[in-house]
Amino acid sequence: PDSDLSQAVFSALSHAASQIIWPYFGQLDADMVRTKSSDTDFVTIADTRAEQYLSSSLLPLIEGADIIGEESTSQTGVIPKTLSDGYIWVVDPLDGTRNFVNKINRFCSMVTLLHEGVPQAAWIYRIAEKDCFFAGKGRGVYYLDGTTYQRCAPSGEASFFEARGTANAMGVEEPLRTALRERLKTHKGRYHIGSAGLDAVALAQGRSEFVMHSKLTPWDSLPVSLFAQELGFVVKMASDESRFTPQKTGILMIARDEPMWQAFRQFVYQG
Repeated sequence: PDSDLSQAVFSALSHAASQIIWPYFGQLDADMVRTKSSDTDFVTIADTRAEQYLSSSLLPLIEGADIIGEESTSQTGVIPKTLSDGYIWVVDPLDGTRNFVNKINRFCSMVTLLHEGVPQAAWIYRIAEKDCFFAGKGRGVYYLDGTTYQRCAPSGEASFFEARGTANAMGVEEPLRTALRERLKTHKGRYHIGSAGLDAVALAQGRSEFVMHSKLTPWDSLPVSLFAQELGFVVKMASDESRFTPQKTGILMIARDEPMWQAFRQFVYQG
């Protein structure tokens, strides 16, 4: 995408954050929150209103584009098959809603632009910090502050067991799920953020060297995978080492390099 398009997306995210989402932080009444797939899978009035605004703002930016939002999709329970057709905006209006509901200021908004099913660009807007990170296919990852772009180039030398990173087992099936949760507790560098988008930001900032997601969705996994790829990380499905696509389920694993990825995979499956 050109700089004008990127600035337009940045402006839409900034407006949604400051005018729609942030005013509800710490101000939610009981009737402004409901649950979706589980008792801890929340959606709030901020999610739905922000998605409506972002959808109306993004659609006119590319003629003929379609849009898929997390909240509108969750109502039907079906991810459209049009993800591989033309230009598609994929919107996660409030990533980290559980944190938002619990008054923890770790959440963000994410937008990904697909073309023929391939991520071309992704924006992760940190709502509390009022800043944005951008990844462009073949272009790298940048910190975007207003009109200024600063390239992100993290580096690390630690082994897997000495590295810091984020991992969760929420989407892993039993019996591996219970065993993996116990193993994750033994990794001293593993920590929890509670937001897929902020997991990706941590990679860009050099605060993480690995990520594992096990509950895969287009709005969460597409931006994270693009960020990781553009940062030079190894990004593969744990089961067969194939690349992630929007239709895949299972465990998505990201690591700084191939040796770390293989050590991570062995840890997940064997300890």
